[in-house]
Amino acid sequence: MAKLKHPNIAAIYQYGIEGSIHFYVMDWMKDGSLADLLEDEEKLSVERSLDIAYQLISAVDYMHAKEILHLDINPNNILLDGDHVKLADFGLAKQLNERDHSGFRAIGTPGYGAPEQSCRHKKVDQRTDVYGLAAVFYHMTTGEPVEGYVSRPNNFGVPK
Repeated sequence: MAKLKHPNIAAIYQYGIEGSIHFYVMDWMKDGSLADLLEDEEKLSVERSLDIAYQLISAVDYMHAKEILHLDINPNNILLDGDHVKLADFGLAKQLNERDHSGFRAIGTPGYGAPEQSCRHKKVDQRTDVYGLAAVFYHMTTGEPVEGYVSRPNNFGVPK
């Protein structure tokens, strides 16, 4: 992951193990996470939500071109520095089509993980990250995290 170079992906400068603690040193983003912002403001303007979404889409598009899936896109893993956004925390990331022989499937953060992540026999691909992006966008614009499946979303005053 340290090889990923994109303005909207948190750069990793160093990583290692100190005793039993694994660590990495990455970009400092002074304004915290999107989760912090949503806790303070509840819901963001459509313009601010779109600006954040465009930056995230750029980062995810770059990752997908490198055949890497993030698999845990959620407000805690989106860092802010003014209007600049960086995607972070690649703890569940994997190469596209990487075979998993561990018998373990990481499902991501509830409400942001795609349904196929919780089913061992379903394949994850780029659509899994797109689901996470959509869930984050929904949360930013409505002020409500996705809970279960949204069959008829309330527009919460968001323009069509």
